[in-house]
Amino acid sequence: MPRLPVVKAVPIWWWLAADLPIVCTALCFGWQSRRPRELLITTLAAACGWAAYIHWAAVTHQPGYGNQPLPEVSPLPFWTLGLLGLSLMLFPAFAIGAVGRRVLLGQHAS
Repeated sequence: MPRLPVVKAVPIWWWLAADLPIVCTALCFGWQSRRPRELLITTLAAACGWAAYIHWAAVTHQPGYGNQPLPEVSPLPFWTLGLLGLSLMLFPAFAIGAVGRRVLLGQHAS
């Protein structure tokens, strides 16, 4: 079997480009959040949407999601711990958007 001279991997710039739409959306929604409660609710809503997409992609065996059986096999951990994990991953981008709005526009939290 022929071997490649180097290990092939997806470069980090590709992953950053692939994640850019999610990060930009999170920053924009964070920018629109006027109160801390709105920020938390928006973050949780986005995590629910992301989890629903992952669930759909895993159940319908979409490319890239064939090896993620958690939504089918263990839906309770997926929708509890998974939702918590997604929320924790999204929250920093949402918070940066909210803080950016307050800093750039000089608005204070009410």
